Amino acid sequence: MSASLNYEAPAHDVSTLQRPSVPEASYDAFFRVVERLDQLLEEEIDGLKQGGTLDLPELTRRKRQGFLELDKLMRSFEGTIPSQDIINRLKSFRVKLDENGNVLRLHLQAAQDITATIVRVMQEMESDGTYTRAFFFRGFEFV
Repeated sequence: MSASLNYEAPAHDVSTLQRPSVPEASYDAFFRVVERLDQLLEEEIDGLKQGGTLDLPELTRRKRQGFLELDKLMRSFEGTIPSQDIINRLKSFRVKLDENGNVLRLHLQAAQDITATIVRVMQEMESDGTYTRAFFFRGFEFV
C-alpha cells in the first residue's frame, strides 16, 4: 500500500487566536512621541505658511529623532492588537503628515521658481551685454 501524499492541515479559525495587546508603557510612549511629532509638524507648517524664519536644520533633526522613536515603538507593537485609540491617532497623524508634505512641496516649488527666475535674468544680462550689474541691482528693480 502506498501512503497518500495529499495531506490537508486541519482548518483553524484565526479569529479566535489570542494576540497580546500593546503594553501600557509602549502605549503611553506612543502617544507622547506622536504628540511631539504632531507639534513639530504644526510648527513647520505654520512657519512655512507665514514665511517667518525657521531653523529648518534643527526642525529636521528633531523630526528625524521623533520618527526614529516612533519606528522603534511601532516595531515593539508587532504581533499585538493595537487599540482603537492607537488606530485613530495614527489616522489623524497621517492627515497632519499629508498637510506637512503639501506645504513642503509648495515651499520647495516656490524656491525652485525663484531660482529659475534669477538664473534666467542673469543669463539675459550676460547674453547681450546691454545691462551692467550696477543697472540691474539699482534700487532692487528687476528689468
